[in-house]
Amino acid sequence: MEEGLRKKNVQSYFGEQVGSWTDRYEKQDFESVSYQDRMYSALKLLNKYSKKEGLVFDAGCGAGIQSKSLLQENYRVVASDIAFSMAKSARDTNHLDSRFVDAFSCDLERLPLANEAFDAILNLGVIGYSDHPEVILKSLRETLRKNGVLVISMANNKRLLHILSNKLSKYPNAIYRTLKNRFVKPIPATDCVHANFYTANYNYMSGEVFDKTLEAAGFEKIESIGVNFGQLEFMGKRLLSDRADIRLSRIISKVANTPGLNWMNNYCRIYVACYKKK
Repeated sequence: MEEGLRKKNVQSYFGEQVGSWTDRYEKQDFESVSYQDRMYSALKLLNKYSKKEGLVFDAGCGAGIQSKSLLQENYRVVASDIAFSMAKSARDTNHLDSRFVDAFSCDLERLPLANEAFDAILNLGVIGYSDHPEVILKSLRETLRKNGVLVISMANNKRLLHILSNKLSKYPNAIYRTLKNRFVKPIPATDCVHANFYTANYNYMSGEVFDKTLEAAGFEKIESIGVNFGQLEFMGKRLLSDRADIRLSRIISKVANTPGLNWMNNYCRIYVACYKKK
């Protein structure tokens, strides 16, 4: 992708998503709940390892729901987002709380912040959109105080239930395609004008690779949580309801985060982890 194009795409896309991003933390469909679980997992790690009532930088704050949750946990919060409308929403949502310092729009590769300013940083669903994640990690590390922690998430496209579904569907799909090619006249392919935003602009990474990336950037892993292990499907059709999919994914997450089974987190959709500054 052309240098800088991904950043422009992300800024433009999320600049138009304020309303839908707020809805994600209220709806109970499978997709929305995965974002809610991501935030709850991040708060769990933050509460466990960060300084109580410390100053937290919500780096990639979205519409302000994450910042609101941080305030409810008695943290003081500074927030930013690459999309101006998201940062404005975060300020409008939280400005009446005295612990909310400010929200502003900025590029995380060039943070206008003092070194060692924060006790902790929250960075959810952001780093995968960058062409230069190492630059962002360097900037974030510089703003952390000694013994400060970074709670960050990365998305992975190798989901456990998706892999299992593909195995179950492999031979039926092969038979179906053979019969279709034999008896159904093919439809000429057409160019897709609008590629899926996430597929086109997000760099997916497994938990194992992500840990190595953070280590190279000067962070030491403390703990991780796997969130959302996908959905069961057969030949492209979902087998379970939203409620059942959510329950199954949460059960797998609980199993994957027990000692000795952490390798399963390489097959979660959302990898949430806490690192300390070396």
